[in-house]
Amino acid sequence: MDYSNSLNVGYILSLVLDNDQLTVKKILVKYSDYIISVLNKLDEYDSYARLYSVFDVEKYIKQCTFDQKNTYSYCWPNEYDAAYISKASIQEIDKKEYDQKLKDIEDQISSEYDKKIHYRHWVNNHFEYLSNYEKVQLEHKKKLEIEEAQSKYEQLRLHQYIEEVKRYIFAQHYNTSIQDIKKSCLIYSSEAIGWYKPHYNITSNARIGLSSNFCYGRSAYFDVLLNYKGINILPYSDLVNYYWSNMMDNIRCTRSYRPYRYNWDTVLDFVAEICNWIERDSASFEKKWIIDEVEAMMNGLKDIKENIDNYYEKLEEAKEADDKDNSLPRQIKYRNINDSITRQYQTYPHETTLVLQVDKLSAALSLLEELTSLKNIYAPIVTHINTIIKYNEDVIPAIEAECVFLTTQIESKQKKLKQLENDIKNLQQKISIRQNEISAALDASDEEYKNMSPNEQQKKLIDAYADDKEYKMLDYELSILHEKLRQTENEIRDRQNFKAHFEDKRDYIVEYLNNWSGQFNLLQKGLFIHKNSALDIKQYEVLAEQGNAAAQYALGKIYCENKDDKNEAFKWFNKSASQNHDEAFTCLGCCYENGYGTNKNYNKALELYLKSAMMNNARAQASLGRLYFFGIGVSVDYKKALEWYTKAAEHGLEIAQYALGYCYYYGKGVDADSKKAAEWYEKAAEQGNASAQGMLGQCYRLGNGVPQNYKISAEWYQKAAEQGDAIAQYIIGVYYYNGFGVPKDTKKAIEWIKKAANQGHEQAIKALTKKQ
Repeated sequence: MDYSNSLNVGYILSLVLDNDQLTVKKILVKYSDYIISVLNKLDEYDSYARLYSVFDVEKYIKQCTFDQKNTYSYCWPNEYDAAYISKASIQEIDKKEYDQKLKDIEDQISSEYDKKIHYRHWVNNHFEYLSNYEKVQLEHKKKLEIEEAQSKYEQLRLHQYIEEVKRYIFAQHYNTSIQDIKKSCLIYSSEAIGWYKPHYNITSNARIGLSSNFCYGRSAYFDVLLNYKGINILPYSDLVNYYWSNMMDNIRCTRSYRPYRYNWDTVLDFVAEICNWIERDSASFEKKWIIDEVEAMMNGLKDIKENIDNYYEKLEEAKEADDKDNSLPRQIKYRNINDSITRQYQTYPHETTLVLQVDKLSAALSLLEELTSLKNIYAPIVTHINTIIKYNEDVIPAIEAECVFLTTQIESKQKKLKQLENDIKNLQQKISIRQNEISAALDASDEEYKNMSPNEQQKKLIDAYADDKEYKMLDYELSILHEKLRQTENEIRDRQNFKAHFEDKRDYIVEYLNNWSGQFNLLQKGLFIHKNSALDIKQYEVLAEQGNAAAQYALGKIYCENKDDKNEAFKWFNKSASQNHDEAFTCLGCCYENGYGTNKNYNKALELYLKSAMMNNARAQASLGRLYFFGIGVSVDYKKALEWYTKAAEHGLEIAQYALGYCYYYGKGVDADSKKAAEWYEKAAEQGNASAQGMLGQCYRLGNGVPQNYKISAEWYQKAAEQGDAIAQYIIGVYYYNGFGVPKDTKKAIEWIKKAANQGHEQAIKALTKKQ
């Protein structure tokens, strides 16, 4: 076989910069084909003419000079969509295992023939043994069959070994070649098995991410993501142009290709073309790949929202056209609705369009964060985001109505199912009565029947059932009822699954909009703080100077947390609070309490916390609880502290939940109640509060409010210790030392106690001193 024209064997594709233009070039692989040609010839001999065994070939390979100790995680010669491919390596043949396989073949064939040779056979109503002549013939056939089977195995094992060596040699040649070309090219065609996600800076404005998962069967993929000026370029129009739904897990890249080796040509051509375009005319690139994409998506979403029936027909036509075109290199792999779900839609046609509408509108939500990154290039993006949110808010009532409709259907079908079960039970009773009547009639009228064996009587009875018209009619009616029962059960299951689908979408929309609302209030004014993006202070300052309360608060947070400028933070919190911004009240109260940017003033802090708390701000409520608990600017009042902690804890604030647990545990402002304390500690602990985790560990250690359980206690102490809680570190160290709830481990014990001692924990220090 000529490998010179094989991609990643005879040549490697590479993307290079040539005269200020990106070009795809073929780089020849450096390899010697002498060993390959020898192996191919050795593999050509048939099983009887072979002169060399697999061990002879192994010996020859060991004498060759190329490096045989490495392993290479490359796919060749397997296809990219193959499954579970091991690394390329040369493994020594296990002679013991090889000989055992030959023996197993011999034993298996011998066993089959020995049964024929030595056992007697039933012939003409009596047993006979084979003659000596027949035995000799069978022994000869056995010998030939064993030789043939063993020869086939030897041939197969030799072929497998030769293929392993060839694969290793190709991998080695490929690896050597890419090491040579890495410095001279931007991207090269890869054979990497498994997840492979390199990123390449192609130009000052273009960054390419290749994402593949080769040799993992149906999980294999081959994607390209273009990042332009820090913005991921996504095919937004695919959301609406593709027929059906459930596709957001695939709008994650600029282009998605079928995982085939030959698609490297298409991939690198695409990268070269798109990056050259960016350098040549960035304005037209932005128009085509950003503005037009977003506009196509928004126009499609508008059709889906307002003219769904016609839109569905368009998608059906697109699907038919796509099904006929198998030449596309791009992989259309978005998850289609399967035949089972399609059947459900056809049963209730109005749901076909509704589910399409719901799925696509809700899918658009998860693009919001990506869309916000476009605001500096495409100003109308804020309006489009507002439209997507409005569409999703509008579709919730339709989802609710459909869930009510489905609930009514399910209840109706469940009643039908109950009636069918009763009808089947009644009919089975009738059949049982008729069976008894037929049996009694036979017993009374047929003397021969009485003298039959039980098996013969049963056969006679079955024949009688088959001849009885009344029984046959009852049995037929029973089969009809069972079929109706099966259909009704399937319909109930389908309806329940369909209802669950709508409920999931509804919950997703509600949760997403709730999480997004705070960010979106800023975005509408040109403000959006993203946890991974740089903060544009000038943008906030312009809006803050214009009197925007949200911008003033956001600017205060920036100066407080990122710039560590408490004076500026106080200024902006003060301006925002003057416009009744609840979070600004809370932050301003914190400034007065701690003297950030102003003189300490506990009365002013109390006043501001109270204003925010009355607006249901949980952080302000927790702060009031803290002031009353510790007597900061006020007299200690555990009951008032408990009251405010309770309000904040019920809003889900973990620090307040911990404080409330503390009050119940130690009886501060309320009668001590270990059970309630453990409940509140657990709520805070599950949100990651280290102090609550440590106290919950103590509850389980002592059996306070919960059953005593050292294993669970150890789990919570471990979580708190990992967050740096010195007390928990000391206690989990003691647990490991004594084997309380964890396996005894002196080394771990000392490690944790040292960590506690390093934080000044006295008992830990004493324990270490004693140990030394």
